[in-house]
Amino acid sequence: MSGRMEVLVIGAGIAGLGAAYALQLAGLDVIVFEAEAAVGGRMSSVQWAGKWIDRGAEFIAEKPVFDPLLRSLGLLETIQPFPGGSVAFDVWRDGEIYPLEYTNPASLMRFGAISTRSKLQGLKLLPALARQAWASRGHLFEPWRAAWFDNEQTTGTWLGRLAPELLEYAVEPTYELYCAYAPEDLSRAMFAHLTTSYVNSQLYTFPEGLGYLTRTVAGRLHVLTSTRALSVDAGSGKVVYLQEGDERRLWADYILVAVPGARVSSLVRGLDAARTHFFSQVMYTPAQLPYYDLAADPHIPSVFFPRREDDRLAALGYDRLSTDPVERVLRINLKSRHIWAMLDASDQEVLDEALFLAAQYYPQLTDLVTDAYLARWREGLPLFGPGYLRALKAFVKLPAHPRLAFAGDYLAQPSTGAAYASGLRAARQTLGQLAPDRLPYLEPFFDWSGRV
Repeated sequence: MSGRMEVLVIGAGIAGLGAAYALQLAGLDVIVFEAEAAVGGRMSSVQWAGKWIDRGAEFIAEKPVFDPLLRSLGLLETIQPFPGGSVAFDVWRDGEIYPLEYTNPASLMRFGAISTRSKLQGLKLLPALARQAWASRGHLFEPWRAAWFDNEQTTGTWLGRLAPELLEYAVEPTYELYCAYAPEDLSRAMFAHLTTSYVNSQLYTFPEGLGYLTRTVAGRLHVLTSTRALSVDAGSGKVVYLQEGDERRLWADYILVAVPGARVSSLVRGLDAARTHFFSQVMYTPAQLPYYDLAADPHIPSVFFPRREDDRLAALGYDRLSTDPVERVLRINLKSRHIWAMLDASDQEVLDEALFLAAQYYPQLTDLVTDAYLARWREGLPLFGPGYLRALKAFVKLPAHPRLAFAGDYLAQPSTGAAYASGLRAARQTLGQLAPDRLPYLEPFFDWSGRV
């Protein structure tokens, strides 16, 4: 490959693929580089033990955001409700289990794991949540609108003062399982933003996992897998990359960088001071998804363990597969702090440790395992600690870069819809720089404002 082209997208996750697809439909020439052998990034799926399983994200919580894309791809009839359909689970406390639908306020009021007094304490959160709901009205995936609340307090500090039991038995297990966040990882500003964004949200997936969507989009594009970008020159648009063992170069009119934000500083050279400062603050929490195939039904409940009950085990259950509710697999999730502690352990060591911890509650599990699979991500989800939303607010106000756009969930919030929306925004910036007369081609993809 040599010469010039219009747009190079680095990274074939949902953010990069979504941006590339929109730009291609707007008439630009687009090539996508993906360092891995397969597309999808943290939104990918594989076949294992005769089943489709997700390697990262497991559901879409903002279907209206994807509807224009699904319509364009002919997939509106393929998407299906996630088993259970909502953020619902059982919480373990003192040997008993209590059902909770976290995004349903009525369910929180019925939640039996916390006292009536604790529920009333939760009302102290309402003024801040109401103000944030007003600040975010009609503006999806713009957490910087919560910057007014982004001082040096974490969710743990704030809720620990106002409603400690609610923190420990509802908030902590929810964020541990779905985001691998401890309360100390999340600012109270981001908590307020997320809480007001997902009230009564419904979840969706595909029969072949969320990777079915990224594979389908990639099939409509020019994607080069096993092609790793080594460096990007912000001034000239030169990209050095590795393909088939050879180091090569090309020059692009515009580059859309859709890799985890923590990698940008080492990838892009010549960034201005303001962007360099922002990217120095982007961090991630690692994530793991362990699957175990069993010889027989172990007849155990699916439960989440608050850290006051177990500081290593986050959840376990013989759960219905999101891709096929007829099939079941054993899932054992570890607490984020324990994932950090085992970051350099082998896959087998992690699988053995998780099974050992689960067997402390249900010993029969040890003899039933016939196969196991572990998906791991050193960069699982971006962290939104104190001060991050103020930094993000400053970043999004910067003038558009003449050669670069950036996309990823670290610019929005930890969800598939947010990652995809960040790609669309990057595509809009790209098109605005290269061919502003074609911006109307992107308008149908933004036909979701106010519908989530």
